[in-house]
Amino acid sequence: MAIVVRRAVESEKKALEIEKKTNAWIYMTLADIALLTSDRPERVTNLYAMAIESGIGLNLEAALRQLLIYEKLKVMPANVAEAVKEFSGTPNIGKNENKKVILFTGHMIDKEDREFPRFPKERQAEVRKKISDHVKNVIETTESAENCIGIAGGACGGDIIFLEVCKELGIKTKMYLALPPHKYIVESVQFAGNAWVDRFYALYEDADTTKEILADTKELPVWLQSKKGYSFWERNNLWLLYSALSLGGRNLTLFALWDGKGGDGPGGTKHMIEEVKKRGARSSIIDI
Repeated sequence: MAIVVRRAVESEKKALEIEKKTNAWIYMTLADIALLTSDRPERVTNLYAMAIESGIGLNLEAALRQLLIYEKLKVMPANVAEAVKEFSGTPNIGKNENKKVILFTGHMIDKEDREFPRFPKERQAEVRKKISDHVKNVIETTESAENCIGIAGGACGGDIIFLEVCKELGIKTKMYLALPPHKYIVESVQFAGNAWVDRFYALYEDADTTKEILADTKELPVWLQSKKGYSFWERNNLWLLYSALSLGGRNLTLFALWDGKGGDGPGGTKHMIEEVKKRGARSSIIDI
């Protein structure tokens, strides 16, 4: 298993290098593999040092918490002892302890031909006010808006409104797209009109917005294709959720703009709410 995982990670690293891109989690994963498989603590230390150095936007506390669990379990003690030392004095450690992370999920604007209205375009102002009130309530529980992070996709409707509200209130935003922008727009934005496309790009091109992309296509990876009843959009929901958990842990809250019914397909708002409940995180329903 270690060989397969290492090859998969190294393959991804090479693919990123060809595109002249980097991903700090790739370096951290390589360090984690070495921690569990190598008998050379100095090599493990070097890999963690490289990961920390490349870790712009990386939640180093999540990586350190994992090491401390290994320490308690006495797993690879020599490697763990040396790895933990690399995190001492790291400026990001301790700063995220009280950070509030808001993960958003919710309905898109209705298509013109939708048989039973759910989020008609005429209700934008009302929905925006509800989302804004919920976000303000979170800000009031911490030192300032700067201590909060807002995470969402980029679909027309709830996602875009939530990210716009966060920016207006001074909250850092992270935009997690299931597909590259030009493909994502076709799937989840374009049908609502050019104004929504413009709003999408205003968020996506904002230098202060962190952007992440799950996959180039909707085809599931080989290792997931045999998973019964599993869809691309369910994978996207779990990717969003685990990304948010890695940043917020017990300080994570899900805001769900929901009509209380099942979605139009797999991986919708109801699925995200159910997954959050399984993991014991807080959730707040914004009744549409």
